[in-house]
Amino acid sequence: MAQALVVVCDVCGLPAVETVSLKVSARSYQKDVCQKHLDEMIQGARAPRRGRPRTKSAPVLTGTKVAAKRKTSAKRKTSAKRKTSAKRTARKKAS
Repeated sequence: MAQALVVVCDVCGLPAVETVSLKVSARSYQKDVCQKHLDEMIQGARAPRRGRPRTKSAPVLTGTKVAAKRKTSAKRKTSAKRKTSAKRTARKKAS
């Protein structure tokens, strides 16, 4: 006497084609679905991406006082470093 295991769709009761894993609010679920319900689930789905999720970046401020201040302060820091290193080399040569 042989026995057969038939997996049925959790939604409608037809024979299941696929077992789908879902993750909602840090909880994992599995559902057996038929081809009709599988097509409905895939219709609006997207493929997962590797790495961190993309976030909206802050808008770049151009032509404003804030952006101008950032650029000038960065230039001042690099030019101040150059002046300091030039003074050190001049002192070493003089000694």
